[in-house]
Amino acid sequence: ARWHESSSPAGPVSMADAEKRRGWDCNDGIYYGDGPPCCRIDCCRREVEESDACAFLGRRGLAFGERNRGRIMMFAAFLSFISIIFCLVPVISTTDHVPTIKDTYWGRARGDGFAIYSAPLYLVVHSSGRDFTFRWEDKDCLYDACDTCKTANEGAYSLAIVSFITSFPQLMTDLQRSTARGDLNCQKILGVFTGVMGMCSTLASLSQYATDCQEELPSRVDISEIGVEDSRITWEYGPSFVLLALASIFKLVDVVCHLLVPVPEKSREPLLRDSSQSNPAPESV
Repeated sequence: ARWHESSSPAGPVSMADAEKRRGWDCNDGIYYGDGPPCCRIDCCRREVEESDACAFLGRRGLAFGERNRGRIMMFAAFLSFISIIFCLVPVISTTDHVPTIKDTYWGRARGDGFAIYSAPLYLVVHSSGRDFTFRWEDKDCLYDACDTCKTANEGAYSLAIVSFITSFPQLMTDLQRSTARGDLNCQKILGVFTGVMGMCSTLASLSQYATDCQEELPSRVDISEIGVEDSRITWEYGPSFVLLALASIFKLVDVVCHLLVPVPEKSREPLLRDSSQSNPAPESV
């Protein structure tokens, strides 16, 4: 622990107590642990955390980033939290509950008195106050593009699940790096790597969905058996597609935040020892 002089008759005051007295500031960050358990294993710490490559990449950053570590990484954590909410909507869209599909659709087309909603597993047509549901693989699917859309939507389904799950480690990494004593080389590398890979994979899958499905859907429909006569329609992207695209952009911002903030020059030995080993108490001044 670090100590500083105090004019108080009670003697020296720890930095932690001093921070409590002045109140929490956004630049303080949130400290919740000394890093992942693997960093407590000697061989893992030596080959990963303390390797020359990780140390070199960890030190890259700006003085501005070091001075504003807490603010930058807390902002990144906020975006990661919002991304979790955004990624939850596409996950919900994989349901077979028709009202939910109509609220979380990936694509929608409107015509004279009817609307068509596209989701990863189903296509819903709302006409004359009734809802008609089709699976993409059904033989009586409405469009010739259904086979292509089936493949694209399988990718969209997997993308929605993976993006939601991987948003949680992204948030934890942001919080881990928000304080100097909790920061680690491996956490910075992990934050940059997962952010870049997540953004690229998300944009690639969204692009595939847009190209293979959304753009292949017809501009005119004629489904007389459900009350939709020959009508011209225009397709638009829905909330699931838009929110997932925004979440991928947030990942890019998260990567930039990690790159701005360097890992501090400090010995991590006291932080990475087993919790049963405590530091000796400092001498009173």
